[in-house]
Amino acid sequence: MLQTTTHLPAWLAARALIPALLAACVALPARPAEAWQPAAPPGPFFYRGLDYGSESQFGPVNVFTNVGLGVVGRLNASGRLGDIDLRDGFSQLGDAYFHPLRSIRDGYGYVGAWGLVEFVPILSGAALPNYFLHFLGEGMLTRKLEEYYEAEGLTHGWARAAAIATMVISQQANELVESQTVVAADSTADFVFNAAGIIAFCFDSFAGYFATDSVQLYYWPGQPVVDVGDGLLFNHGEDYILRTTLGDWTRWKLASVFGVAAVGLGVSTPIRTDEYITWGLILGGGGLPPRDYERPVRQPVFYFDHGKEEFVATEREPEEYEQASLRIYWDRQGSLLSTLDIGIEGKHFGLNIYPGLLDTGSLQLGAYAIWTRGSAAAVGLTLSLSSVVPGFRF
Repeated sequence: MLQTTTHLPAWLAARALIPALLAACVALPARPAEAWQPAAPPGPFFYRGLDYGSESQFGPVNVFTNVGLGVVGRLNASGRLGDIDLRDGFSQLGDAYFHPLRSIRDGYGYVGAWGLVEFVPILSGAALPNYFLHFLGEGMLTRKLEEYYEAEGLTHGWARAAAIATMVISQQANELVESQTVVAADSTADFVFNAAGIIAFCFDSFAGYFATDSVQLYYWPGQPVVDVGDGLLFNHGEDYILRTTLGDWTRWKLASVFGVAAVGLGVSTPIRTDEYITWGLILGGGGLPPRDYERPVRQPVFYFDHGKEEFVATEREPEEYEQASLRIYWDRQGSLLSTLDIGIEGKHFGLNIYPGLLDTGSLQLGAYAIWTRGSAAAVGLTLSLSSVVPGFRF
């Protein structure tokens, strides 16, 4: 077996290249003083500044909670914020980023197996989130943040820098939590796709492809709630909708859903101009765990067994709140107005009404209601002014 030092120069070069490419996205060109910043894009592709629906809650706090803490309460991670082991998480990330070859060998046995599992979707389902969630979804979300910061008054160059910083912080918070449940080499792969997505959506031609009449990519987060009783985070989610036309003969569209805790396929039916009902079957739940439930935080989801020389997927029965469901989305101009989630087996019900669907005056209010059979239930209000609200389960 080759020693780590044999590949060290190549890896150092790769690590140096990615930050350089990211820096190139925000670098100020050598032009006259009156043109000190990069040329502004032709117009916003993803952020419209709407004062209703999910768009009214959009901002860096919303992104950090739904993306950075997206795996909290999912996979094998505890839902309680206090259960996050920062020391262990930073240790895992240190191995993933500073000792990648060692992490790959520990987790997958050899680099070739890691490449096949993480980069070839046909061979592994583990690669699908890398392309759809980290590359497309979070790449688009970085561009949307850039457009948000510009709308808030930042110049184009600073807006891009702030967007990348916000997304990198959120992504690393996500990895910090997730690294406690998966092998470190998984974070190494995520880093590659995260960087590639941020870079790709810096280019107008690439970003614009996902904001046309034929193809639209939307970020539809949850309405996060923190249980004041024990600090459990629920009703959050990092979901993306890729909507494509079916042809000139119909206004119906095909909708693909992908996120941290959801993947599914459905159709979008127009109900009026720029307003759609999207419905489909979703794998992954958004229910509530009972107060006495202690979810393991140390069990890997996927790992390489050196003794058997094969990959092993941890066998774990889905909880009551992780069942497949029929989900219905209602959006206007790409801003999510409401979601309805009904468990296929009748074990779960969830409703989210985003601020602005009902006119409540200067202070726009939303609401949520969640019920899980044999587990817990919660109801409450949300605000357009806040991305996270306190709540409780009963």
